[in-house]
Amino acid sequence: MNWADLGALALFATHVPDEAISGLADVRAVEELSRRPYGAEALEAVRALCAEGSVRRAAAAVHLHHSSLAARVARAEAVLGFSLADPAGRLRAHLALQLVRLRPAVSGAEPGAARPPARRRPGG
Repeated sequence: MNWADLGALALFATHVPDEAISGLADVRAVEELSRRPYGAEALEAVRALCAEGSVRRAAAAVHLHHSSLAARVARAEAVLGFSLADPAGRLRAHLALQLVRLRPAVSGAEPGAARPPARRRPGG
């Protein structure tokens, strides 16, 4: 992940401790989902739905039948504990997915992870 590509998420990477991010129920649920045998497929479905906004468009984006994508989303919703049927649920999932991606950047556990640029002093 490139630091310059973070946009507003850079605020989380800069000012929110990893412990606070890892303590969020939605982040823990995404991490739990990723550990399930079907987790990678379910997370792909969630990402596609968040990006596309509808099951049919998300299914087309990942080359699945819409009923297959809907089944994967349903499995994800069961673990996440909330619905992805409305924009608020999709935003919640999208933010949790992004925060999970930021965790190595915040903790420094992943080599090459996004890091804040060096701060420059005014006039320097």
